[in-house]
Amino acid sequence: MNFSTYTQNCLSLIDPYLKGEATTCSYCDHLDDLILQEGQHTYITIAIGQIVEGYLQVCSKEHRTAATGLNDNEANEMHQMKKIVRDAYKKVYGNNGIAFEHGKAGSCHWDENQEGNKYDLCYHAHIHFVPVEIDIRYRIKEYIPAEIIINSMEELKDFRTYELGNDSYLYYEDSNEVGYVYPVNDENIPRQFLRSCVAKELNIPDRANWIKYPGSEYFEKTKTKLGPVINSLFKSTF
Repeated sequence: MNFSTYTQNCLSLIDPYLKGEATTCSYCDHLDDLILQEGQHTYITIAIGQIVEGYLQVCSKEHRTAATGLNDNEANEMHQMKKIVRDAYKKVYGNNGIAFEHGKAGSCHWDENQEGNKYDLCYHAHIHFVPVEIDIRYRIKEYIPAEIIINSMEELKDFRTYELGNDSYLYYEDSNEVGYVYPVNDENIPRQFLRSCVAKELNIPDRANWIKYPGSEYFEKTKTKLGPVINSLFKSTF
């Protein structure tokens, strides 16, 4: 497959992460070629592992372990960035998309058993956005029957603090922007679980594996279609 210069640059940039050779957090590394817009505390990036065209992530700049670990200013900007992505999806793809997060309770542990942890123990807050209108709740509840409706990021933060004791959680936000939180016992959840739920629901289960399927064929299309719209919405928001 012949790729554009932009896509080749992106592939070169992400290659160490695909091969497991990177020794730092990809979100902290700020992979500029993939970033569509950034604010003071957060940024919007094209996701490595494009299950479908337009798959984005909103990430914190600071190394927070989950969206519920953001301070008030960071959380407010995250909320605004979420709205920008949703509005861009409506303009470009004609749907509101879905969002999800695997909220971790740990932190970055590169110095502890680095070789074994390079894929698993670097937890940096990022929310996934996919421009599709599907419901994966029934797939999540096959593993975690308990489901709590959450109406805002503030409510999610309070729930994690006071109900979960800062333990890990799964968060899913449907196309109507209704949020659902699921308490997690990590060892019972397969790796890349929520990505797998999305890919299975779209009948392309293999694409859940971002290392094998980075989705580079969608990088430039995503940037070309969403980049200008997100830039315009960002300017009008901030």
